[in-house]
Amino acid sequence: MNPKDPYDSNNQIVGVVGVGQDMTEQRPQGKGATSPKWHRLYFALAGFDVLTVCLGLLLTVSLLAIFKESISINQEWTGRLALYSEINSQAQRVNAPGNDIFYSGDVSSESALLSEGIAAFQLLSVRAREDLESNIDPALARSILQDLGDVDLSMTEMVAVARQVLELFALGQEAEAAGRMAIMDHKYASVTRSLDAVNAKVLDVQGDLIAGQFLQAERLERYGYGIAGLVFFMVLGVAGYGSRVQGALSKAFAESQNFRSALEAANREATESVRVAEAALVRSDELTALIDTANAPIFGIDENGLINEWNQKAALITGFLKIDVMGRPLVDEFITDEFKLSVREVLNKALQGEQTANYEFPLYTKVGARVDVLLNASSRRDAEGNIVGVVGVGQDITAFRKQEYALAQAQKMEAIGHLTGGMAHDFNNLLGVISGNLEFIRTDAEFITPEIEELMKEAESAVQEGADLTRRLLAFARSTPVRERTINSSAAIRDFSKLLKRSIGIEIELQLEIASAPILVKLESGLLENSILNLALNAKEAMPKNGVLRITTGKISVSATSAAHIGMRSGDYLKLVVSDNGTGIPEDILPKVFDPFFTTKHLGGGTGLGLAMVYRFANHAGGRCDISSEVGSGTSVTLLIPEVTSEVMTTPGDPVAEIDCKGEGLVLVVDDDERVRRVSLRMVKQLGFDVIEARDGAHAMEVLAERGPVDVVFSDILMPGPIGGFELAGWVGENFESTAVLLTTGFSQEEAPAPSESKEGSKSTGGYEILRKPYKRTELVGALRRIGVKL
Repeated sequence: MNPKDPYDSNNQIVGVVGVGQDMTEQRPQGKGATSPKWHRLYFALAGFDVLTVCLGLLLTVSLLAIFKESISINQEWTGRLALYSEINSQAQRVNAPGNDIFYSGDVSSESALLSEGIAAFQLLSVRAREDLESNIDPALARSILQDLGDVDLSMTEMVAVARQVLELFALGQEAEAAGRMAIMDHKYASVTRSLDAVNAKVLDVQGDLIAGQFLQAERLERYGYGIAGLVFFMVLGVAGYGSRVQGALSKAFAESQNFRSALEAANREATESVRVAEAALVRSDELTALIDTANAPIFGIDENGLINEWNQKAALITGFLKIDVMGRPLVDEFITDEFKLSVREVLNKALQGEQTANYEFPLYTKVGARVDVLLNASSRRDAEGNIVGVVGVGQDITAFRKQEYALAQAQKMEAIGHLTGGMAHDFNNLLGVISGNLEFIRTDAEFITPEIEELMKEAESAVQEGADLTRRLLAFARSTPVRERTINSSAAIRDFSKLLKRSIGIEIELQLEIASAPILVKLESGLLENSILNLALNAKEAMPKNGVLRITTGKISVSATSAAHIGMRSGDYLKLVVSDNGTGIPEDILPKVFDPFFTTKHLGGGTGLGLAMVYRFANHAGGRCDISSEVGSGTSVTLLIPEVTSEVMTTPGDPVAEIDCKGEGLVLVVDDDERVRRVSLRMVKQLGFDVIEARDGAHAMEVLAERGPVDVVFSDILMPGPIGGFELAGWVGENFESTAVLLTTGFSQEEAPAPSESKEGSKSTGGYEILRKPYKRTELVGALRRIGVKL
């Protein structure tokens, strides 16, 4: 028997195999057998037999050693091919961000993926070099190392171009970025060609080594034939003993032939196994690349709930890299408490073979932001069909949910706008009654004491403040038409600060450092105030109790050099700074705060549109918006708005003098509110006109149809029924061309989208003069004069 150490696939000894030979027929039988006649030849034959067996064993051991070495060479060089394939795959991942940026648009995420890919590629390259330098003959390794050097050089150039692509895309220069992307792809092609050259040389070396092994095996085979021939001629020389010896030699030769056939079959099987393993490795790499680059988050867990798969999309939407999550429990560490039970139930069902489709649950990113995922969970099975884990293919529906919530918020704001407009209309009617009666008291009373005079001034001031308040509410609710107008920013911000104090609460101290000199800017009405309010509310949430909100304004000049550098026009700008002493914004979040719908609040806690609207406002105004923040110290937002100097600022003008105002003619006063109508009747009558009245638009038509034309129709716009102020005015214009029309309102849904604004604060819409409530008698006089009435 010849004992041998058998090895498993990992070249580890796992037992002993004994190879024996049945010698029964070659030994004398029976007790006391006599020696053969040709005893000397017998002993010679025995000696040759022993020599033949020894040579056969030596031949067998040599062939086994060659076979084992062939397998080792195959495994070693197949491992190198797998390493270079991994280098090729990593080069593809490094190339991906420069192309994907045109689809994702997320420069920071693509930059992070680029840096991660570069680091992984460098580790693989160092590993390949160390292997060649340590384990391969320098003469063989030198050419491969030269090609790997070409790969590193091309990769360095490709990475430099990829960074330029991301930088150009971040600057908004997408055309230039596309051009650089083509250069980057050319560099990637150079990397691929160099890696193909490496693979070809590795295959050549591997083939040469295996061919050498087969050459040695053939040489040993020839030695085996020589030994067999020696035995054959020895048997011919001893014909008297030949029958037995010949039978033994034939059997030995047959066994050697069988062993040779078995060895060749084993070698073919080993070669086929290597080929199948290489093909499986290629398929495995392709499947891994497909999963890793899929445009959907894919993760996997094992039977114990530990993460064993995490592709690039999952890393992108969560901020957790694959290396950060592998081996960690998915449910315990990445799912919120409220969803732990249900997610665990879905995964357990998949582990039992039951699939789940379209299951929605939230994940939380590395920075604590919520990501909503729609999940399809399936069982993962091994080659025998046993369930070994779960693979989940998801869809990021965060943006959809945020847009859905933003739409609901917009609808809510629209409803609030309608409600605010209606309330403002009614409130302005009340203010009009109060204001008118105060004027009547002042003009009709024979004697007013200083005390009463003071009370009346306070009441008139309260009416004016109420009118200002409703005007601001209507501007915020967008219930009033908006247009660009030139305003004094200093006065506007001081005026708005009263409303702002109510919005941020008494716990926040508001500090104003407003420029004393007027700084004129041209903006849509209310947008400046809306931007300050958004910034103030964000600051309020970031500040602890007793925080300080500071608003400062000033004027700065931007030179042509600086303007070209920051993408602005040169000239003078309003500099508005809103700062707080709150918790500050982390450095990794700061670049994203102006992105629409970006928010770190839970769903329902905010739309993520506030800062985006401020940024859009500043850019549309021809300026810019910048933010700086330090965690623990606070945040500062700076707005630059172009100053204007050539246009007339839109502000209410001086009251129209009404000394000796005397009107003539008949005026029809139309208003559905009886108290407002009485005030209007009395005010018009005091100007010297004759007056008649109507309770609504339909009644006014009846009065005019029955009585005939009047000189002036003075009508409210918003009235019950199908006939409002505009409808009445149109009817009057068609039927009584000589009748002038003056409209008045506290609020109107029917106004034209872009009314002009006069110096006195009234607005002309659709060709009709509109007088805003509450109004004074002097303002009424001015409006009547503008429609051609002589006073």
